[in-house]
Amino acid sequence: RGRLQYMAVDPHHRRPFYMLWAEIDARGHYYFFREWPDFDFFSTRSSSLVVRDYATTIRNLEADHLADHRRLNPTFGKLHPTVKGMTTTSIQQDFQAFGLDFSVGDSGLEHEETGISRVRALLAFDDHFPQSPTNVPKLTVSENCPNLVKALSNHCFDSPKDELLLERTHKAYRDPINCVRMVVTAPVVDHRKAQSGYISIDTLREENEQDFLSATPSIARFGADWL
Repeated sequence: RGRLQYMAVDPHHRRPFYMLWAEIDARGHYYFFREWPDFDFFSTRSSSLVVRDYATTIRNLEADHLADHRRLNPTFGKLHPTVKGMTTTSIQQDFQAFGLDFSVGDSGLEHEETGISRVRALLAFDDHFPQSPTNVPKLTVSENCPNLVKALSNHCFDSPKDELLLERTHKAYRDPINCVRMVVTAPVVDHRKAQSGYISIDTLREENEQDFLSATPSIARFGADWL
């Protein structure tokens, strides 16, 4: 209760789809706790899996808790490929056929920069003071997500003078970063309380304040799993 689960998928036409899960608490903290592939994503150059396989994987991984909201990268998510002169369904529609509804965000540099700015803001904290419940990064990553840890460790969030280096880091690690961007820029939607509309972080906080006060020590369960 009080935590929403979001997941994001970055499809690819050759490599495996990258998939990421996160919990969001009433304080606006994002906990990235699961990813797929559960092997070295960056060394995998091709995959024969189709949407049916990914849908099965998602269902299996979410056996204990279905995601409250799903996001799909718009670059391939809403694209309608043409095969032998015929327009095919989009990946978003293919997932819908298996009972998985994804929202597809906006594409373009402006939206990408907004997402990166949001990630930077969530990672920030005042290092002049000891870390505490009110002075910690609001984005944490479990050791169960080694691909995301590697991406965050190598991705360049600033604008270096070496544009070639910037392009290489973005291209090499963009799939996990894209999923993080999609999650942190998604509206906080509580489908358990309303089939449509939004519920704000403040509303969640008011409804679950006592729960979160009593649950604060349990945050330690992430412990060294955090990035």
